[in-house]
Amino acid sequence: RDNELTRQVSDQLLRVKALMTVLPSIPVTARKRFDSIDDLLQTARSIDVDEQVAGLEKEKEALLTEIQETENNLKLVEEFSFFPEDLKILQLSSATSYFGRIPSDKFEEFKKVIDEHHKDIMLYTKAEKELTHLILVVFPTISPDKFANIIQLHNVKIEAVPSISGKPNEIIINQKSNLQTQNQRLEQINNGLNQISEKHFADLVEVEEQLQIENKKLEVISNLGVTKDAFAMEGWIPKSKLGQVESTLEKFTDGTTIYELETKEEEKAPTLMSNPPRFRLFEAFIRFYSLPQSKEFDPTMVFALIFPIFYGLMIGDTGYCIVILLV
Repeated sequence: RDNELTRQVSDQLLRVKALMTVLPSIPVTARKRFDSIDDLLQTARSIDVDEQVAGLEKEKEALLTEIQETENNLKLVEEFSFFPEDLKILQLSSATSYFGRIPSDKFEEFKKVIDEHHKDIMLYTKAEKELTHLILVVFPTISPDKFANIIQLHNVKIEAVPSISGKPNEIIINQKSNLQTQNQRLEQINNGLNQISEKHFADLVEVEEQLQIENKKLEVISNLGVTKDAFAMEGWIPKSKLGQVESTLEKFTDGTTIYELETKEEEKAPTLMSNPPRFRLFEAFIRFYSLPQSKEFDPTMVFALIFPIFYGLMIGDTGYCIVILLV
C-alpha cells in the first residue's frame, strides 16, 4: 500500500509540475484543503489536459523553429536581393553556393586570389562603402581545405545559400506572408494555452503544493528501516537525556532496543544550544548572526553579559544628545 501510494503521489507530482512548466502562470491567492490523500490524487487526475497541452506545446516548438528559419531566410534574402536571378540556379548538385561578406577595403586583394582560381570559384558581387556582398559558387575542383584557408585568410564571412526557389523579390513577398501566417497561428496556440491556464492553473498550484507535502511525508516513511514486525530509526540525542528516552520508550513500547553508535569524525552532530533559562532569550541573537557548529564554542553567555552593557551605553548617549538639543 505505502509503496504504491508513494509511486502514485510521485507520478502525479511530476505530471502536475510538467503542466505548470508549460502553461502560462497566473496569480493564485486562494488555497484549497483536501480531506484525504485519496481526495488529493482524485483532484490531480481530474485535471485531464495532458494530451491537449502536449499537442499545443509540440506544435508551438515546431512553429517557433519555423518562424526562426523564416526570419533568417528573409533577412538573408533581403541582404542579397541584388542577385537578379532565381536562387534555384545556385542549388547545384555539382557545386556549393555561399552568401558572403567582406570589408570593402580588403575586397580587391581577395578578388585577385579568386581570379587565380576562376575555374574553381565563380564570384558575383555588390560593393558598398563599408561592406562588399559576395555570392560564391564553389566547384569540387578546389579542395575544401584550400577554400577554407582563402576564406579565413581574407576574413570573409560566409553561409550556405538557403534551399529556397524564386527571385529575391518574390521570395521576400512569400516569406513575409509565411511569417505573418506563422505568427497568427502562434498567437492562436498561446491563446489556447492561456484558456487552459485560466481554467486549471489555480487547481494545479493547490494540488502541486499538497503533493509536495505528501511526497516528503512518504519519503520519510520509505527511508525508515521497516518490516512487518519492526522498524528502525536513527537520530541524535544529548547523552544527559538518553536515560529519559529509554525509560519513556520502555513505558510505551515493548521490545525497543537502543544502540549507541560512535560518531565518525566527518559526521557533524546538529547543534543543540543549552543555556540557563534566563539566558535563552539571547540565543535568538546568536542564531540570527550564525549558529555555531556542534563542536564550536557557544557565545550566548558572553553575549548575554556584554550586550546589556553596550546597549545601556548607547541609550545613555542618546539621552545626552536629547538633553543637549533641548538646551
